[in-house]
Amino acid sequence: LLTEISQIIEEGRQRVAREFNSALVLLNWSIGSRINKAILGEVRAEYGEQIINRLAEQLTIKYGKGYIVDLIYSGWYVSLNYFPKKK
Repeated sequence: LLTEISQIIEEGRQRVAREFNSALVLLNWSIGSRINKAILGEVRAEYGEQIINRLAEQLTIKYGKGYIVDLIYSGWYVSLNYFPKKK
């Protein structure tokens, strides 16, 4: 019984981890896509960097650690390079 219950628990934990990772990837892509579409578009690189730095500061204040510049850049990069643009 212990072995079977342990297996159920382990499988549940693995499912939760997969779902969490999928949701996190989608969240980061959505953030990056929004930045690309609405804020950065065709602006100069220096200005885009300022926007992302300020956004990271504001998100950290509002939501706590986790919304660092690197994370926002990675979401932006994924949105630009790994999903086809709608025509």
